[in-house]
Amino acid sequence: MDNNDTGVLQEILPADITSIFSARPPTDARLWGIETEMARNMGEKRYAEFIHGRHTARLALQQIGCPQAAIGKGKSREPLWPQHIVGSISHTLHCAAAAVTFDNKYLGVGVDMEPSKQLEEKLFKAICRPEELALFDRENLTPRAAGERAKLLFSIKESIYKCLWPSVQSFIDFTEMQIELNESKQSYTAIPHTTKVSHDFVQRLEGRYKYHGELILSTAWITA
Repeated sequence: MDNNDTGVLQEILPADITSIFSARPPTDARLWGIETEMARNMGEKRYAEFIHGRHTARLALQQIGCPQAAIGKGKSREPLWPQHIVGSISHTLHCAAAAVTFDNKYLGVGVDMEPSKQLEEKLFKAICRPEELALFDRENLTPRAAGERAKLLFSIKESIYKCLWPSVQSFIDFTEMQIELNESKQSYTAIPHTTKVSHDFVQRLEGRYKYHGELILSTAWITA
């Protein structure tokens, strides 16, 4: 995998959302401004992920003409983007990804990356709704296939949470969102089971997913 690849994540995003996928921690990454204080008490692994994610986000911002700047964090640890920007950051397995765009085009963007190994069965009920678990049974999924499906749903719901945050400003639990997959198109439909966000609003949400090596990549977006 090439470092700083603009195509890996772009395949599952609209063309006017700019993304960067970074396969390796860069040697020239550094923190800016308030980020240094934010990272002060982080352990080595968390610090490496943090600096990699912020560096990748700045590369994406640079692509849309934003000057280099610190990316702070809000009350729920969400990135604080420059004015008129919405975006998302994810990192795992030494990789990082970021997607950004302008808020006059999109109300929110979410990206997530997860190792593609299966989710443990003991975690299914914390991640999956009864309707999703019932589908596992109807499709006669093997334990391994069920674990892989549950992990995909986990990633998609993470993307949705990040995408909805700028509009909802509230935590949406995994079991408050139902996902219906369209596997042929590697897309999905989200159905809310919560009063925190309206069904009509979530109907406007779109997203896609893909497998890339040992990773699951998922995205979500809502047009303005």
